[in-house]
Amino acid sequence: MAEDAKDIENTKMHVRDEFVEVLMSSNAVRDSTKGTEPTKKQAKMTKAIEGRMNRLFEDKLHSKDAKPDDAIALAQSYLHISQIYSDVVVKEAFSETYLLRSLKLLEGREATRKAILTAMKVLNCLGRIYVHRKDTNKSELFFEKALTFYWNYTDRKDSYPAPIDILYVFGIVTKEFQSGYSLDREYMSTLSSLLNLHAAAHTDAQLQRSTKWVTYEHMLLRKQVRLIPLTISRIDWALKVATLSYYLSLNDRFTEARNHLGIAFYMLNKFYRNEYERIDGANFSEMKATLYEQYNATATYINWYAVCYGTMLLHTSKNRLLRFEEKDEQCERKTEFLTTCDQKLPDSLIFTSINNIEDEFNTWITDKYIVHFNDAEAVFLRLLRCLNEAQTYHDHAINKDPEMHAKILQLISYACKYLTCYEENEEKQVSLHSWRLRILEESRWQLETHNKTINFKRFSWLEQAITHVTIVDTHLDGLHIYQRSKVDHMLPDINSHIKSALSLFKLYLDSV
Repeated sequence: MAEDAKDIENTKMHVRDEFVEVLMSSNAVRDSTKGTEPTKKQAKMTKAIEGRMNRLFEDKLHSKDAKPDDAIALAQSYLHISQIYSDVVVKEAFSETYLLRSLKLLEGREATRKAILTAMKVLNCLGRIYVHRKDTNKSELFFEKALTFYWNYTDRKDSYPAPIDILYVFGIVTKEFQSGYSLDREYMSTLSSLLNLHAAAHTDAQLQRSTKWVTYEHMLLRKQVRLIPLTISRIDWALKVATLSYYLSLNDRFTEARNHLGIAFYMLNKFYRNEYERIDGANFSEMKATLYEQYNATATYINWYAVCYGTMLLHTSKNRLLRFEEKDEQCERKTEFLTTCDQKLPDSLIFTSINNIEDEFNTWITDKYIVHFNDAEAVFLRLLRCLNEAQTYHDHAINKDPEMHAKILQLISYACKYLTCYEENEEKQVSLHSWRLRILEESRWQLETHNKTINFKRFSWLEQAITHVTIVDTHLDGLHIYQRSKVDHMLPDINSHIKSALSLFKLYLDSV
């Protein structure tokens, strides 16, 4: 009994009134800005709260009447103020300063029940600041610190004591919003940030290093699926799983990638049937419209990831054919983990414990290496189906991503390029390349219409120029030196492609 009483006492927060006051007021002013630059009135309130917090930091933390958890309350308050400044780029330095101060206040207690949530949030915020500054080393340092504290707290187990949310203790958030799963959500945020960080580098070493983050995120998603929607919404879970399929495809792990896409489509359909269709549109029109928007946006991205999968399968198969590799027919690599942890990791990242899976995606697209044109054409046609679905959902969305249509067109241009490698007929090769030119031209037009960055335009100029040269090479490859009459007949077309290529190469070089 004495032990039980001690445990209960350890879960209570002992904080002086003045620290509770700045905790509540800093949270209120943060919520009032709602992610926008503060008004003059809000800025004045923020400065006043900062002054009180700084005085507490300097004078009160080590006074005789100090309470054990004052530092945690003040650390959370600094986190609130930092989040106001992080939304204003010119004041990002203020955000960094307060986050580092918050981290200092938590030092030595980061992996305790009372501090772990605040510590994870602070470290994730710091990591994102350095991502924005393109300081990969520092951002990675803070994200990996967050993982270390999470693993220390949970002992790398699925079940662990629910962390104490200081905002819930003092009534700032209601029980409805307080959850024992909030720590896993922060863990998911950390893993996703690390994945994005390594994938953005696009180097083989970084992609290989991202393997462990893919594995940990897969394990967390496998844990969360049993508790949907308590841990995560169906729509968010589906999108996370589909995103993992992209990273798996990048590493040529197509069997696992296809499994993730199949589960993502299944969960998306379940969201539509169990949540969207059950809402009474007559009485809850706004709620139904919001769910429909979520469905359209998620369906767009999942179909886009399906196209990424098929395009990378065609690309890898093409390279394999060119190298005359003789490996297993199944597209599967051995998983290598760049970690020394004691936690048992799965041999392959496959979802196997979900009942009644609608495996529609898996029935119409393969995870085998492509060898013949007919197989490549079948994959290509199915990619067109996914692209059409993605475009349809995107067109129905209210908040359209202006880059999405261009991204879709660029992907299909790649798929068209890889399909051409399997076509033996010269005229059909030229037709496919010509179709690719039209796709790239439309992609470039889309980007120019929305005034997108020069990097996207560079891609289009370079790809179009290379395609023009490829068409010329295809024409000449089938000719012999003595076929002069045929060469003369083709010269106008060849000259046109050469001029177009030179013009596009010049645009590209002038933009570098």
